[in-house]
Amino acid sequence: MEHKNKFNMTIISIIISSIIILVGIVFIYLSIDQSEIKVRNRDVGWTVGLGYPATYGADFYTEMSLNTKYIASATKATYYLVERSFGILFIIIGVFSLLHNIKQLKTKNIKEK
Repeated sequence: MEHKNKFNMTIISIIISSIIILVGIVFIYLSIDQSEIKVRNRDVGWTVGLGYPATYGADFYTEMSLNTKYIASATKATYYLVERSFGILFIIIGVFSLLHNIKQLKTKNIKEK
């Protein structure tokens, strides 16, 4: 009876490992299209302070608006990079868990015979 319970737990572990791998694939699939976001580097010429152009008035507000756009694009690109990284991590954990459980399943079948 105890052998049957261990066998069932191993099968459940294999199913859970497969689900973890599928979740990782979904994470990577969802981040593929959006990960190609490019943050364009601008040639700003003479700058003041942290790289902002030395302009005032309406030009200043235009530049600040563009900088906000670049920051948002970089943040979005970072988000998709993190999402893809978690996908890869889930796949790696799932594969190792799956291999471990398959090894346990084969070892139990050999001991049983």
